[in-house]
Amino acid sequence: PEELLGNLDYNIRANRVTGTCEVVRIDWHAPPSDLDERFGVIIGSDIAYYCNDIPPLVTTILSRLLPGGVFVCMNRSDRQEPALDHLVQRLKDIAPGELSRQEYTLCDTFSTTPLSLVVYR
Repeated sequence: PEELLGNLDYNIRANRVTGTCEVVRIDWHAPPSDLDERFGVIIGSDIAYYCNDIPPLVTTILSRLLPGGVFVCMNRSDRQEPALDHLVQRLKDIAPGELSRQEYTLCDTFSTTPLSLVVYR
């Protein structure tokens, strides 16, 4: 997904948030051992696809989130596999903190897309 990372970098520059925002690609099944930086805010978009990915994903998020930090995730909520439900449950099970999930519908001329916004503090 190099094109995706390039698009994210472009949006950072276009919105003039360079220096306060950074794009980092992390494989949560094999996170780099040399990445010890932690973040006050972690934003995920459409990252919960498969239930098997959820335990390493949550471990990676929690290991990179500063104490008092916020994880925000927007994800489609109409996937066949209930990975988003597993993400929410895993956060509830292993991480003390406030967790909310809100449902939205994105509408355009041709279709509607159900979305869930998950916020963990």
